[in-house]
Parts: sequence; C-alpha cells; structure tokens
Amino acid sequence: MQGLLKVISMGFLVEEESSALMWRGLILNRAVQHFIEDVAWGDLDYLLIDMPPGTGDVQMGLAKMLPRSEMIVVTTPSLNAQKVAMRVLDMGRKNFLRIVGVIENMTSFIDDRGIEHRLFGSGGGEALASEAGVPLLGKVPIEAEVADGGDHGRPAVLGNTPAAEELRRITKVLVDEYVPPMELSTCSGQVLRSASRAIVATTVGHSSRDRVVQVGSHHLTLRVRHRLGSITTTAVEVPTHSHSNNSQKTCEQPVRDPVRQPQ
Repeated sequence: MQGLLKVISMGFLVEEESSALMWRGLILNRAVQHFIEDVAWGDLDYLLIDMPPGTGDVQMGLAKMLPRSEMIVVTTPSLNAQKVAMRVLDMGRKNFLRIVGVIENMTSFIDDRGIEHRLFGSGGGEALASEAGVPLLGKVPIEAEVADGGDHGRPAVLGNTPAAEELRRITKVLVDEYVPPMELSTCSGQVLRSASRAIVATTVGHSSRDRVVQVGSHHLTLRVRHRLGSITTTAVEVPTHSHSNNSQKTCEQPVRDPVRQPQ
C-alpha cells in the first residue's frame, strides 16, 4: 500500500532543533489555527493532530477549532497515567468530541528469550477504556526498533516487528470500522471543495468577485471577498435554468478557505 503523508510541525519554525519555542497559549493557539487553515493540504483522507499531554490551552483551543472531531486517547499501562488520560478524555467530551477509543502504548517488553516484562505496570489501557465506555483499540509493545526508526526517519509501522504489526492492525480497525474516510458528497462538502479551487485561482490584490462553478447538476455562485488579507466565501445555489435573484437559495453559510492563498 502506498500513500502520501504531509507534515507540518512547530519544529519547522525554529532554526535549530535545540532552540526553544517560547510561546504562550494565545500565540500557540494562533499558530495551530494557521496550521489548520492556511497550509495547502490539498485533498486529505485524514487530518491527524498529535496533541501534547494534558488539558492546556492548545488542547482546549483545538477542541473549539475542530468541533465534532474524533479523539483517540493514548496512555501507558501505569494507573497514574490512566488517571491523567481520563482528564483528557473528559475534556474532549465536554467539548463534544467523539472518543473513538484508547490505545495503550509501551505495554510490555519481550526479551530475546521470549519472556514478557511489564516495565510500566499493567491494566491502565483496559481500566481507562472500561471507565470511559469506549473500545481498547490495541496495545503497542516496547521495541528498540521503534526508537531507532524515529531517530533515522524510518516509520516503525513499515517494519516486520510485533509493534509494526500491531500498529497496522490498529490502523486497519480505525479505517474499516471506527473512523472510515468520509466522502464530501453533501452540499457543504461540495461547496467547500469548489470554494477552495476558486480561491486558489484568485490572486491577492484582485477585487472581490463572483465565480460560477458547476457542482454536479448544480451551479454555485461563489462570492469571494477579501478583507484585511483574509478571504471568505459565500456559496449561493442557482438553479440550472434560472439565474434570477428570486430563484437563488443559499446552500452554505460563509466558509473559511483551508488552502493557503498564493503570495
């Protein structure tokens, strides 16, 4: 199986990896907002955000920026870690995020003799999933290959180790059962896709304009408006055989384009 993985990171914003990025919550939230809205992601099957531990400003800001998103909670077997993860899960639910399930990381280490060692305790993943009423999606063992692959740019999931097999199994379960890819076939999805294409074709400095785009059997007038460097788009559906103002109906409220405007 082949695919394309697109990445954006706070680490790309510093000149050296050893440099500290000392930003407070408000600036961090705005940076994350730019990552979501202004990066030219193109067509995506999934947008996966790796959040830091805890329930700080970034997590709460993301929950409000991406309402109705899905959350996967990762914990270690330690019962103390399970309690911290439960607070994260509670934050997600209070922000109306759907909790897909729990993944237990660093479950155990298996030595060369095949003996299993539970270095960080046991039961944290099961306890968290049971308390939250969500499925335990999988348990990823500790392997030196995972750390080595991360250091040298070789994703562990592409290997042939037990951890790689478990990661692939978890991915398959998520894609096939719990979070299947969504086809943007609804009015909102088609409007957003068409609006993105229209805005990409609109350069900075041009006056506000209307663009007519055909989506299936519908004709949509995309009203692109420039305001202080930002762009908003309103889509109005125009029946195929009529273009009078009386026959128009709004198909979608103004949307914010997720594609970065060319400079």
